[in-house]
Amino acid sequence: MRSVKIYLILIPLILIGCIDTDLIDDPAISMGKLKIELTSNSVFVNDSVKLAAKFLSPSGETLNGNSVTWISSDINIVTINKSAYLKGVQKGQTYIIAEAQGFETDSLLVTVVDDSTAVSSVLITGSSTNISVGETLQLQAKAYNINGNEQNNNSFIWLSSDNAVLTVNSTGLVQAVSPGTVSVTASTGNVSSQPFQITVTGGTRTGHFMKNPSQDHIVSGKATLKENNDGTLILEFDSTFASSGGPDVRVYLSVNQSISGNSFEVGSLKSTSGKQSYILPSSIKINSYDYVLIHCVPFNITFGWAKLN
Repeated sequence: MRSVKIYLILIPLILIGCIDTDLIDDPAISMGKLKIELTSNSVFVNDSVKLAAKFLSPSGETLNGNSVTWISSDINIVTINKSAYLKGVQKGQTYIIAEAQGFETDSLLVTVVDDSTAVSSVLITGSSTNISVGETLQLQAKAYNINGNEQNNNSFIWLSSDNAVLTVNSTGLVQAVSPGTVSVTASTGNVSSQPFQITVTGGTRTGHFMKNPSQDHIVSGKATLKENNDGTLILEFDSTFASSGGPDVRVYLSVNQSISGNSFEVGSLKSTSGKQSYILPSSIKINSYDYVLIHCVPFNITFGWAKLN
């Protein structure tokens, strides 16, 4: 009997150990994402509105979902009860969040107002949500009251979530600086827009080599500076590239047509003709330099250059 008792005790311990190991080792698998559905992002103080969320597959198809957990980022602005009714408590803005096991969460900025003529929402529009490094895009912002009527003569404050990736000026003109994804917001008074997401992809700058007019050496062909989506740069010479030879000929990046203390040495010229490429360090940005130089170090002679456009 004693051996039987020990056997019965050990079995659940073994099973528990296996279950714990599985829970730790197996990564969480996302079934899709949530999308909050709300007829209006604005509500009056003391008014309530029913919340709903749609369950979407990774490809965007509607799924049958489980229960949703609702969270208010500031219960002094809005509260959410167990029946998923949102209630405006006092004037202001806050995010509501929808969560469900196995699905990516979604959030939405909600405004509570106490005046039907006050601004209750700001909407940003733009012709694209994807631009390349160096490009610009004009965004527009409009303000509306809770009845959906546009409020004119509003000035907006524009903000980028990461100025190292994308900047935005006081008129809503954005400029792409480096690859990445950022959110742009526009606000008037104390009311901000929903984040307008923009993805910046790697840019390209090109130039054609020309010989140094003060030298007899030749350089020709095309240079291309490419920025990958991870922010790294690669310098490429095309198949038409050709250069005079010499001892210790090197490739440089420079702000002008000559070598200076601010120039960057890419490396030794791999070949005097044909296609070739050079990987650049992450410290070099696509707009850091405007010229590619072919330079003979022992004689301090620049054979020629390509201006990057």
